[in-house]
Amino acid sequence: MTETSSPIKSLIQSRALNKAYDLRLVLRQLDLDVLRGECVALLGANGSGKSTL
Repeated sequence: MTETSSPIKSLIQSRALNKAYDLRLVLRQLDLDVLRGECVALLGANGSGKSTL
């Protein structure tokens, strides 16, 4: 990743996101940045937190 003089702002940003249903932790310390023009896909097993995110 190349550093630039002006910071690029994220359209979507998450830092240390956690989510649990009862005792089942589905998101653990999630950091996410989605920048303008990026295409993102979420893949995972059933119950892994894709829809929650």
